[in-house]
Amino acid sequence: MSDESSSIWLFTAEEISNSPSRLAGIKSEDEFNYRYLAAQMIQDIGEKLSVFQLCTNTAIVYMHRFYMKQSFHKFKYNTMSAACLFLAAKVEEQPRKIEHVAKVVYNFTHKDQKVPDARSQHEIQDIMEEISCDEQILLQTLGFTTIVEHPHTQIVTTCSLIRASKEISHSSYVFATTSLLLTTMCLQYKSPVISCVCINVACKWSGYEVPKSAEGRYWFTYVDPSMTIERLEELSKELSTAMERNPSKLFKMRKSLSHLKVCYTVLCYTVLCYTVLCYTVLCYTVFGIL
Repeated sequence: MSDESSSIWLFTAEEISNSPSRLAGIKSEDEFNYRYLAAQMIQDIGEKLSVFQLCTNTAIVYMHRFYMKQSFHKFKYNTMSAACLFLAAKVEEQPRKIEHVAKVVYNFTHKDQKVPDARSQHEIQDIMEEISCDEQILLQTLGFTTIVEHPHTQIVTTCSLIRASKEISHSSYVFATTSLLLTTMCLQYKSPVISCVCINVACKWSGYEVPKSAEGRYWFTYVDPSMTIERLEELSKELSTAMERNPSKLFKMRKSLSHLKVCYTVLCYTVLCYTVLCYTVLCYTVFGIL
């Protein structure tokens, strides 16, 4: 994803404060709750459909971007959240049948109903049509920009370089996903910046201070050369405050994100395989050996 295409989805704090929902009369705290509920619904649907966390993360970013162009007043988050996941599953090559997505949404909204009946089948059909319609609106609103760069891969690579413990690495990985549910950082900062923030918060909470490099540079300057220690501390405080301010949401998220340890392990293995492949190609190209 080019810097140009990703930068069009970065907004200032003022622009976020003047989102379509705010301009439609929705209060700031209400919009925050709507975003959280939409993100949590995407997380829950993703678990039921057994998609990778990467797919769920992409869907949450779609949701945040969509509501920077549209209002919660005009588009309710229930079916739009499902449409975000339905589209993300295609983009991340984990497609799910629209009927399966609709059934999961129906079950979430009809938890007391144990036995499906003829009426429920009719409602599921209506949900399918809504998801299909919302997907088209979503695509048009996103300008068909569907590729999302996440900070998670950078976190795994950076933690390996700074020799962080597995606990710090895993916490950083979880914080990256937490930032999607509790903040709008994905709308304000590029993924290298977010990866630095998540690692820094994890290190602080663990009492670990990363030493400077042999060149006398801070570790985060290798991830994002424009990052300063003042800015890193400011953004780290922003993320920490968001988590401390929402303990009940954080507790619920810890339960729903408990599977991320497996996701983190899989990603670590993928990065390792990629590194070995690059090294093999380098040896063959430069040294003429396999």
